Amino acid sequence: MHDTDKDISLSPKTIPVSPYLIISAVTILLLAPFLGKAFHIDDPMYLWTAQQIHKSPADFYGLVVNWFGYLDTMYLANQNPPLSSYFIALIALLFGWSETAIHMGFLLPAIAVSTGTYALAKYYSSPSLLAGLLAAVSPVFLVSASNIMTDIFMVALYTWAVYFWLKGSNENNWKYLFFSAMLMLLAALSKYFAISLIPLLFTYTLIKKRHFCRQLLFFLIPVFGLLLYQLYTQALYDFSLITDATSYAFQIGHNESALSFAERTISGISYLGGCLFAVFFFTPYFWKRKSAVLFSGFLLILAALTTFFAIQMQLFNTDWQSQPVISIALFLIFLFSGFQLMLMMIKTVLEKPDAEVWLLFFWFWGTLGFAVYMNWTISARTFAPLVPVTAIFIAMQLQRTNDFNYPFSFNRLLPLILSGVISLVVLHGDTTLANTQRAFANTIHEKLKSYPGKTWFQGHWGFQYYMEKVGAMALDQQNPAFSADDILIVPVNNTNVSLPDQKHFQLVELIELPLKTLSTTMSNQYLSGFYWGGHGPLPFSLGKPQPEKYLVFITGNYTDQQQAIAHYNKLITYSTTLKQP
Repeated sequence: MHDTDKDISLSPKTIPVSPYLIISAVTILLLAPFLGKAFHIDDPMYLWTAQQIHKSPADFYGLVVNWFGYLDTMYLANQNPPLSSYFIALIALLFGWSETAIHMGFLLPAIAVSTGTYALAKYYSSPSLLAGLLAAVSPVFLVSASNIMTDIFMVALYTWAVYFWLKGSNENNWKYLFFSAMLMLLAALSKYFAISLIPLLFTYTLIKKRHFCRQLLFFLIPVFGLLLYQLYTQALYDFSLITDATSYAFQIGHNESALSFAERTISGISYLGGCLFAVFFFTPYFWKRKSAVLFSGFLLILAALTTFFAIQMQLFNTDWQSQPVISIALFLIFLFSGFQLMLMMIKTVLEKPDAEVWLLFFWFWGTLGFAVYMNWTISARTFAPLVPVTAIFIAMQLQRTNDFNYPFSFNRLLPLILSGVISLVVLHGDTTLANTQRAFANTIHEKLKSYPGKTWFQGHWGFQYYMEKVGAMALDQQNPAFSADDILIVPVNNTNVSLPDQKHFQLVELIELPLKTLSTTMSNQYLSGFYWGGHGPLPFSLGKPQPEKYLVFITGNYTDQQQAIAHYNKLITYSTTLKQP
C-alpha cells in the first residue's frame, strides 16, 4: 500500500477537478449554513482561554471561572491543553470575536480532516474520494465541526500526522518523519487523547520494520515536547496538567456517569453506529451477494437481542415503555451499524494482516476502547477520531466487494446523499438547541433590563456565555449572595442545575422556547446525549423535541407563590414604566 500517481478511485475523464477541491467544497457547503451557530456546550471554556491569551499569552490558564457552580481556576476546570484556544485567539485577533468569524476560522481544521482522510485513503490505494466524502457526511464530524471545541482541531492534526509518518517511514524521508513528529506534538497539545499517536505509530513501525531503527528516534520529539509542557505548567500553576487530566477522566467517569459495564458497552456500540451512520446506508454493498443475507441477518438478530436485553433489564435508568418508537428503532439501527463496523474491522485484518491494516485496526479499537471505557462519560465527541479510519475501512470494504472505481455512479452517490441529509438534519437540531440558549438570554435581558434586582442563573455551557454577555451572573453555590427581589434563572435542560430552597425562593414564571427542528442531540425525551451519555444510549434522535424550559425564581419571604408572582409582575411593570419617556 502506497501513494501512487494514479488514484484508482478517480477517473480523469469524469473528474477534471482536483479531489482536494471537491472535498473541500463539499465540507464548506455542508457547514456554511451554520456559521452563525451560537457558541455551544464547552465552547465558552475555549473562548475565555483565548481571551486570557490576548491578555497574557504565556499564562493561558491564569483566570478564574464558575463552570461547576463554584469559582475555580481554569486549569482545574478545563482538563484539556490550550492549543486550540491559541488558534481561536489568532482568529479573533484578525477577524474579531463574532460567532461567524470564529466558525469560519474553524472551517480550516474541518477541511483538514476530510482532505486528510482522502490523502490517507489514497496512500492505502482505496477509493480515496469516496473516503474523503464519507468523512465529510458523518454526523459526528459535521456536528463537532460546527463547534469550536478541540475535537476536530485535534483530529485534523492526528490524521495528517499518521499520513506523513506512513510516507516518511516507507520512503525513508526524514523531513516527513520530522513533520509528522511535530504534528504528533501539536495534536497532543490540542487534546491529550492524541498522545495515543506515539504508541500507535511506534507499534506500526516495529511491525513494518521488524526491528528497532533510527526512525524511532523521532518519537523523542513529541515525548520531550510534552515533558517540557508538563514541567512548564507545573512551574506556572503548581499543578500537573497531563497526569491530573488522566486521573480526572477516571474519577469523574466512575463517580458521576453511573453507567455499568453493560450500559457502557451497549451505549458505545450504539454511539459507534450512530456517529458514523453512513455505514448503514452502504450495507447492501458491503458483502458479496451470497453472504449478504447471512451477515446482515446475523447482525440484525444480534442488534435485536441487544435491544431486547436493554429493555428487559431497564438499562440506562429508562422507562422503555414510554419511549418514542423512533428512539427504539434508531437504537436498533445504530446497534446494527455498530456491530457491522466492528465485524468489518476484524474481517479486514484477517484477510490482509499487513502493517498498514494493523495500524488502522489499532487506531479503531484503541479509540473505541477509550471512548467507551476510559473517558469520563460516553460522548459522541470522543468518537470523532474514528471518522478517518472508518471512512477508509468502509472504502476498502466496498472496493473488495463492488466496482467502486468511478466516484459518481448512482450506487455510490445515493448512500452518501442519504448520510449527508441525516447529518444535516442532526446538525440543524443541534444548532437550533444552541441558538435557543442565545435567544433566551436576549429575551430575558430585554424583559429584565430595568429590573431593580440582580439576575442570577444556574447552568453552564453556551447558556452561561450568553447570560453573562447580557449581564447576568453565574450562581456560586458555595457562596451565594442573594438579596431580596433578586431573580434566579434555572434552565431545565442543562448541567449543574438544582431547584433552589423553597423557603427563600418562589417560582414566578416558566418560560418555554420551542425548538423548531426534527432532531435532537440532548434530550431525555428521546434518549439522545451527543455531548453526555447520561441522557441515553443514542448520540442523536429524530422527532420534534419538547420546548426548552426555563424556571424563573424570585428571592424573598412570601406567604405563598401567588404573592410572589404578584410582586414580581409589579416590579416588572414598574421597571417598564420607568423606561418610558
